[in-house]
Amino acid sequence: MIDNPDQAKRLAAAIANDLQLYNQEKIAAGEALGAELAEARALFEGRVSSQLWPIFDSTIGPALGIVTEPSVPVRTPGYALPPGLFEDVHLDSAPRVSGRGIVGPVLLVAISMLAGVV
Repeated sequence: MIDNPDQAKRLAAAIANDLQLYNQEKIAAGEALGAELAEARALFEGRVSSQLWPIFDSTIGPALGIVTEPSVPVRTPGYALPPGLFEDVHLDSAPRVSGRGIVGPVLLVAISMLAGVV
């Protein structure tokens, strides 16, 4: 059982590299890695002391480009993740936004102000 933080970080980094290497297509397509992350977490937690489990999240997240809010609690022994957190997300069902955003209206107002219309 690993109880050294440096060794735990090296293991987490190796797991992150494997996830990146074997899931390049999924990562490029923006697909969820739910099953892969669960397997990676189980591997890490099976080899590392429970006090060092938060190292997994702090290493895997940045390596895979997963952004978390600081207010989200770090996984610790006994902390249960919400069900469905790592379920696959289908991008085809995501809401679409049409238009060009705010740039058009801002330019229209700026030009109108310069011309003295507004």
